[in-house]
Amino acid sequence: MARQAAYRKRKTKNSGTMLLLFFLIALFFGMGMGTKGLRERNAALEEKRQELMAKIEEQEEYTRQLEEFKKYTGTKKYAEEVAKEKLGLVYEDEIVFRPR
Repeated sequence: MARQAAYRKRKTKNSGTMLLLFFLIALFFGMGMGTKGLRERNAALEEKRQELMAKIEEQEEYTRQLEEFKKYTGTKKYAEEVAKEKLGLVYEDEIVFRPR
């Protein structure tokens, strides 16, 4: 009877160890799958970030061009060009040659 009690204790001890081992394996497997998903998500987000950075640079360049155009529109040269091209105005002493 004493032998049977010792055997039962050993069996219980073994099943606890096996349960702990199974739990650890499941935990590491779950962490590995989670890590894979996070890496994929990180790669997708990094790609999107690069696209957005490129768009920001394009918009900054466009803003610089608009600022330059704004400065140019305030000049006398721009006013003369608009008057000649759109309104057809000329200086009094200017001679205009038109093709036939």
